[in-house]
Amino acid sequence: MNKVTLAALSLTGLLASCGSLSSGPDGSEKLLSVTTEYTTGAPATPALCDQLNGAASKSQLVIGLSASGTIQNVKVNLKDSAGTVVSTTDVPGGSLLKGAQDGQYLIALDRTASKSLTVSSTVRPTGAVTVGAAPTAALTAEVIITRSRSSVTVKNDTPINVYASCTKA
Repeated sequence: MNKVTLAALSLTGLLASCGSLSSGPDGSEKLLSVTTEYTTGAPATPALCDQLNGAASKSQLVIGLSASGTIQNVKVNLKDSAGTVVSTTDVPGGSLLKGAQDGQYLIALDRTASKSLTVSSTVRPTGAVTVGAAPTAALTAEVIITRSRSSVTVKNDTPINVYASCTKA
């Protein structure tokens, strides 16, 4: 099997694991993935942790998107199950990390227990955690891509669970 076929198959698997992802009206803007630094269970399910091993922590959320043209700004909103924005941040176009292909980008964000979001310059590796209680929240991501003449909103409708406490071995 050649490299292009393998890449296409792995991207298909990635997209299938992300749940419901949307694209812009003409299809040139797409949310490719929403992943987290921590996962729970089998199969691995993305998780955000307010505390890790008993200490306040920050959990990384990584959003993969594709868009053509020059991106001026990307606004990321995390919404609770009622649709209320609970965390938001603006990412200048120049701060987007390059994705696997031209026109693909990654946004690495650190989320704290106080619900603040800060832009990170690196993507941390994924690791498994265990949780002792039910999630305290379930968040979805809304991404607004702004270019010089237009703004497009793309969404992830599959919730990411937030846990008050996680344990990593």
